[in-house]
Amino acid sequence: MTLNNALRILLEDRETYGGLLEIVHNEMRPFEAERPRLRVRDCGLELEFDSVTQSLCLITLSELHWTTPVTFGSSRFEPGTLTTKAVQDLFGAVRPGTYDHGAREYTLQYSGISYVFAINPDDWDPNIHEGPHARLPITSRVGAHFRAKRLSISEPRSARPAAPSPAAGAASTASAAAGTGAERIRVVPRRGLVLRSGEPLYLGTSYQTTIALLGAPDETVYKFDEGLVHSVTAGALRKSADARTLCGDFLASYRRLGLDIVFGGVSTKAKKFVLHTNLIGHYDFTVYDRALFEIVLDHGAALSSESSWAEIVAATGDEGVSCAICRGADDASLCASEYRGLVDLGLIFELSPVSCIIASLTVFLP
Repeated sequence: MTLNNALRILLEDRETYGGLLEIVHNEMRPFEAERPRLRVRDCGLELEFDSVTQSLCLITLSELHWTTPVTFGSSRFEPGTLTTKAVQDLFGAVRPGTYDHGAREYTLQYSGISYVFAINPDDWDPNIHEGPHARLPITSRVGAHFRAKRLSISEPRSARPAAPSPAAGAASTASAAAGTGAERIRVVPRRGLVLRSGEPLYLGTSYQTTIALLGAPDETVYKFDEGLVHSVTAGALRKSADARTLCGDFLASYRRLGLDIVFGGVSTKAKKFVLHTNLIGHYDFTVYDRALFEIVLDHGAALSSESSWAEIVAATGDEGVSCAICRGADDASLCASEYRGLVDLGLIFELSPVSCIIASLTVFLP
């Protein structure tokens, strides 16, 4: 599940979860710092996502906030009844559990799920599963782990690996991205894209070929004149006998792929590709799923969707042509973006005004 999907589910069922939704993230170093977390206040629910792929890694539920019974499989627990004894009876014995004296937490780690109990050092007993301690209603939280990744949620934040320094350059983001194992779209400057499946999708590809490769777009936007863009259904276009002459360029939006494709209105061939990284805080956050991509330059250097502008300049030796574009007059601080174009490569980078991280990449024929 992606960050966008989780937000959509929580917003649609807000009456059930209640509370205020908040996203905790590092805007300056979104790929190097701690993972982004989505919290539901007054509910005790926290979702943690991979910082690169934005896929769900960990679900944490705090029993302290439980107001209704919770079900695990066929077992039902009332608030305050999830004890070490109950967990052992449900999942079997796992020993030894780990006790963190600094965090004052005792963790039982199973495959794909962990239970964390808050226990004061003065009350700590190594025989916690036996005797009177085993049946004490201990405040706890539950963590469900995904992708077979063993994450100890009782691990202190300070004990996590230190974030690489900015001086590490493009190598740090490239190695971090490689560690996710996620397949990427390959960007070939001046030519187009190579999809995750290995199929080429180059500039000049026909609309029919694109549909055969990617399926129907999530939305199609038609441009009738230079200053006006309309979203039109296919049925409405069929009713217009001269729709072909009325329409200029049109855009096929594949939001689930983080990809927009601009086609010529007459030629119906691809003119531009726009890849979106779904940065938290960006004006189109949650509109697109994150597109993971890599850019292979002529001299062999590689960049990625996590590269900063400083790394791009270092790899290309080109400062680019810059301009500032504001997409709305109501709140310019939210909509302002900086665009830098590497014209010779046919690439335009939209950068976050805060971190200079790629918000979108446009590929065109120079």
